[in-house]
Amino acid sequence: MQNNLILIIDDEKVIIEILKETLEGMGYEVIFAFNGQEGVELFEKRHPIVVILDLKMPIMDGVKFLSSINLSPSAHFTVIVLTGHEEDKDILKCFNAGVKFKT
Repeated sequence: MQNNLILIIDDEKVIIEILKETLEGMGYEVIFAFNGQEGVELFEKRHPIVVILDLKMPIMDGVKFLSSINLSPSAHFTVIVLTGHEEDKDILKCFNAGVKFKT
């Protein structure tokens, strides 16, 4: 069976609910965490194909989450970073953690 698991990591419940409902309606299995620490635990246990990640969260933010997982070029998952903050320093931190920009 093909892995269709998506992990959403966001501290805003409404964002999780909207994404979860939409993605499950498209046939994906969705799990979620409210901070990066919970996200790392789920990521390591469940091995999702996609991680949808907020940057600004309590306990462990998105950048620290990115630094905690293996973002090698051969990784078999995709990370989508969503944030309401448009600060260049946060984007640069993502790149420094191993995120690659794709269009």
